Amino acid sequence: MTCRSLHNQPVMGSMETKSKIVIIDDAPENLHILLEVLGEGYSVVPFKSGKKALESMENGALPDLILLDVMMPDMDGFETCRRLKERSDTSNIPIIFITALNDPISEARALSMGGVDFISKPINPIAVKARVKTHLSLCRAYRDLAASLEKLSWEREIIEEILLTMRQHPLLRAPYLRTLFTPVERTSGDIVLLEQRPDGYLHVLLGDCTGHGIPAAILGPMVMDIFFAMTRKGLPPQEILDEINRKLYERVPPNVFMAAYFLEVSPAQERVRLWNYAMPEACLLRRGQWLFPSHSTATFLGVQPHVVNVGSQATPLLPSDRLYVFSDGIVETQSPHGEVFDSERLRKTLGEIVREGETLEALLPVLNRYREKGASDDDITLLELRTPGN
Repeated sequence: MTCRSLHNQPVMGSMETKSKIVIIDDAPENLHILLEVLGEGYSVVPFKSGKKALESMENGALPDLILLDVMMPDMDGFETCRRLKERSDTSNIPIIFITALNDPISEARALSMGGVDFISKPINPIAVKARVKTHLSLCRAYRDLAASLEKLSWEREIIEEILLTMRQHPLLRAPYLRTLFTPVERTSGDIVLLEQRPDGYLHVLLGDCTGHGIPAAILGPMVMDIFFAMTRKGLPPQEILDEINRKLYERVPPNVFMAAYFLEVSPAQERVRLWNYAMPEACLLRRGQWLFPSHSTATFLGVQPHVVNVGSQATPLLPSDRLYVFSDGIVETQSPHGEVFDSERLRKTLGEIVREGETLEALLPVLNRYREKGASDDDITLLELRTPGN
């Protein structure tokens, strides 16, 4: 239900401005009764025709509620209602029909045109007061809800701006790395971080925080600070992972945690060491064949007080190798029938992208077709490491 703003007016009369009600009825006796019933608690404005009421609303203050007779000469209640709903300034004003018609077809027509209720003739004063009070109360509740949602939306925008600012950092350019990043919302739970150690080794972290949006994005700045500070000091990956796990475990709720890939790339890109915490299995494309250098045996970061030391898995890299790590948003993409895209389909698609010399963005229309253009419900992040010779 929608309604016009009541400007903090009370439902019943008080020292504050009364709620304004317009009554449209060609029968003087009905107007008299309704004025008697509602005049004490509300500001009531009567009209004998829909045309006069519409003209009055062109320039005057709009009402909070309209009582509208169905059977009137020249312009009946249905036509008056239609014109009110066509106008942007009056379309949300609740309309209660006054009718002697008791057939279901007329009632259905009135409701389909936007009426919110009926008052049957002969008019029952108790029923009129109850219905009017109820619908003005509903309007107030709707107004308060709309105001709260608007405030929450504004606060969310501010939080997003803060998070996006906190997540900004000078981007380290690594020509042998390509990334694909498509968040579901403006703020994402997926992060990709790159930083070089003093000895020339490159650290890469691909993280996937639980969920997406603001709750997941909050982890980003915390993880970034640890990653960059410790990498610049030349500390090894396992120490960095230990510290990330400790901070997440101590500072965020137990239902918020992070899956992660950590890569240590040698200066000449002839070797990579991988740490996998609950991420999908990495895959390496070598001369048209797929190899699997890493699988996860550890749980998420932030779940336990001490991280499980999974040990690094060292992988020698040959010329023209391509290593792929990715978040589960890709392989868990679902068709309308509930079938997941899975790692096998991803490898097939990546192989075609490599053969055709396309960018990683070529994966997105493939996923879109698989969903049959349904909306994605998870962030999508893919990282490709290419050795010299590609």
